[in-house]
Amino acid sequence: MLRSLISAFFVLVLAVVVLFVSIYRTTAIRYSFMGPNNSAAGVVFSSNVEYSLPYPGMLPDHPLWSLKVFRDRLILFLVRGPSDRANRLLFLADQRLVMAKYLCSKGGFSSCVVTAHKAEKYLEKTGREVRPRKWIEGWKESREINRLAREEAGLAKITVFRLKGFVG
Repeated sequence: MLRSLISAFFVLVLAVVVLFVSIYRTTAIRYSFMGPNNSAAGVVFSSNVEYSLPYPGMLPDHPLWSLKVFRDRLILFLVRGPSDRANRLLFLADQRLVMAKYLCSKGGFSSCVVTAHKAEKYLEKTGREVRPRKWIEGWKESREINRLAREEAGLAKITVFRLKGFVG
């Protein structure tokens, strides 16, 4: 009887140790500092993430632009739920980035910079939308949205740097 209790105790301790080790290994943050340093070549950020940007629709120099802005704000007002609102804000930021690219290629440099700045503002709104409501819809969903927002912010900064280099 005593022998079976001792063996059961050791099996239980072993199971708990295996459980905690597996939890620790899955939640541990892994950093990689062994990557090549391309800063001398001018490459500040490189990523293999494939991300498709949406079609921008009409540009700010279109006569019906104010109707599009009104529609976007109305949809943003009507969207409920922090994850849906954050996704919509990310979509609008993506649209503005593509608009800025088109405006630069057309030669509207001042409106290009303003549009890229507006895209950055949408990204900031996304971050403010997600953080306070993280506890409402669960930790995993808001963590995913924060990851997407960080990727978007990186893409926006790269685009703005490229636009600044393109502008002059």
